[in-house]
Amino acid sequence: EDTKDSSDAMTTYRSRWTYVPGSGNIEDTFGTFEIAPLSAEESLVRYTVYTDPGGYLPMWARNVGARISLRKVIAAVAQRARAREEQHAAVPNE
Repeated sequence: EDTKDSSDAMTTYRSRWTYVPGSGNIEDTFGTFEIAPLSAEESLVRYTVYTDPGGYLPMWARNVGARISLRKVIAAVAQRARAREEQHAAVPNE
């Protein structure tokens, strides 16, 4: 579910997702991305995720997994943003 909220001074873009049962090896997960442009050069990004791995998993192992996953998410978002920026730069202004 993607939404755009312009009720405050800035526009906030939100994307929410939920787990599709049977699509992975975890019990449940859901989360959101929220992006609020601060200027032409900067945006505030909030990533919130809840994951239930199912069964017992020690907290230290959950924390390690969360840190690794977060790094991968940030790298993927940055890569996607750079690709879109390059794509827009390649389109001539009319």
